[in-house]
Amino acid sequence: MRRRELVDGLRRFGLLLAGVVVVTALVSVIAGLAFGASPRRSASVGLELVGALFVAAGFFSTNRAPVRAENPDRIEPRGLLGGLGGAARWATRDELDDAFLTSVTFVALGLTVLILGLALNPRGNGV
Repeated sequence: MRRRELVDGLRRFGLLLAGVVVVTALVSVIAGLAFGASPRRSASVGLELVGALFVAAGFFSTNRAPVRAENPDRIEPRGLLGGLGGAARWATRDELDDAFLTSVTFVALGLTVLILGLALNPRGNGV
């Protein structure tokens, strides 16, 4: 990985983080004001909840099986829980790498948002 790719990736992560934090804080403050809570407490709770959801999504996205449908456009659900409904193949290295990096992104984003929420919490000592 070259330096330029790393800088671009960190820039994209920063933009994603800023978007998640701003939207979450805004929605949380509006909801908190509707329920009579302080804006700081509302933003803190909202960031903590969204951070925890992203961490959980990251852990759950890791658990995808390494088997993929041969033709994903023609999947026919079978049985109670569905299934591949046709030919199956092993996932390629690129698909496995993509799944792993998606999981890492969710966990990193979630932990960062969670830590920001904890630091903003007026009832605790912060981080």
